[in-house]
Amino acid sequence: MFRLLPREDKYFEMFNSMASHMTECALLLQKIFSDFDNRAAYADKIKEVEHECDVITHEIIKKLNQTFITPIDREDIHALISGLDDIVDAIEYTAKRVILYRVDSPTDHARKMSDVVVRIVASLEKAIRSLEKNGAGRPSTRPAPKTPSRAPRISANHPDSRKARITTAPKP
Repeated sequence: MFRLLPREDKYFEMFNSMASHMTECALLLQKIFSDFDNRAAYADKIKEVEHECDVITHEIIKKLNQTFITPIDREDIHALISGLDDIVDAIEYTAKRVILYRVDSPTDHARKMSDVVVRIVASLEKAIRSLEKNGAGRPSTRPAPKTPSRAPRISANHPDSRKARITTAPKP
């Protein structure tokens, strides 16, 4: 099909690739703290994956500058890819500091935090993969807690049907 204006549909593929690289980095960070004897090898692998993410980021920004019609707003694409790259950079920064400061053994807190990072990144990857489907299958969020309303409400139980009585909700 001929298009008058160029449109690029490969953004979602690149988002998904970036998300899977981000997940890989998080899992490698977790391995640093679980298999501490091989921390240098995991840190080197994280550095390689982070470099691949930088390439993807530059590719997306280059495409963004060359594409007239984008699947989502330009600002949103830029913010998304910059945010994902920041996450990978933070993971690489952490791995680099473990080696640089010659950490002898991981703390329980570091292990738990790496587990949290893995869970968060997995949820984020799932959300990014659902972007192409317009949010279908996105991860569920917890509903907001229900608080009793203190706003006035109309009571229909009034003896005089022409007048409604205004009452307030009971205080908890």
